[in-house]
Order: sequence, then C-alpha cells, then structure tokens
Amino acid sequence: MSLDPGRWKVSVVTGMASRRSSCPACSRWTLRRLARHRRYYRCSACGGRFKWFGLGPWLDASGPEDAARYRKRTEAGTWKGFVAPTDLGASTSGRLLQNKRTRDLPGELKHQPHSPTRRRRLDDAERKARTALNHLRDLRE
Repeated sequence: MSLDPGRWKVSVVTGMASRRSSCPACSRWTLRRLARHRRYYRCSACGGRFKWFGLGPWLDASGPEDAARYRKRTEAGTWKGFVAPTDLGASTSGRLLQNKRTRDLPGELKHQPHSPTRRRRLDDAERKARTALNHLRDLRE
C-alpha cells in the first residue's frame, strides 16, 4: 500500500496518519468535518457529503441512512413558551422550592460541625502533637 503525498499527511507530533481536507468530488480544499460526528464530512463548495473510516477510501454519505447525521439540531428539548410560576405555594414542588430558597440564602456561608468521629480524630491528632512537642522540650532540657 503506497501513500500518495498529495492526499495524506503524517502528523509528527502524534504519529497518526490523517487525511487532508480536499473534496473527492470537486478537489477543492473545502471539506470540513462535522462537529458531532467525527467521521462525517461536508464540502462547503459543492455541498458533497462524505464519510471516512480510518485508512480506507472516501465513501458517499448522501443516502437516507446518513441523512440524520447531517440534519441540524432540533429544538425538541427546549420548552417553548415556558413561564416560571409567580405563586410558588400553589403546588407541592413550588412549596419545596420556596422552602429551599428561604433556607439557602445566596452568599450565606454555613459552618457544618465536624462529625463525632472526625472530631475525635482531630482531638487525638492534637493530643499526639502536644505530647511529641513536650517530649522534645524535655529532651532539650
């Protein structure tokens, strides 16, 4: 298998072979990779659709099985016309949200006391440090 230097370039940094962006249909350097599908490409000059899997040839991607990959994103996930309710007390979730908002004021720092086991570990560590310092002081005297 010979590599044609006009169609291939070798990345010295990563050591991987990658194909240049020339369109197989119009031979212009306007072939762009789709952002959401890394093996699918579209030519911005002629509008050609192609796919490329590894070191093989360019494949035609203009069929109906590949059409979904070239469609624009839909707005199906967005809530059109949604308005936040003004009266939060009218529903259970609204009351829960209102209760949380009153408890957690923005910018308020809450000090969580240490758990008993963690407090005990801190006390033990402090006691050991004091004992070690006292022994060190006794040795110097």
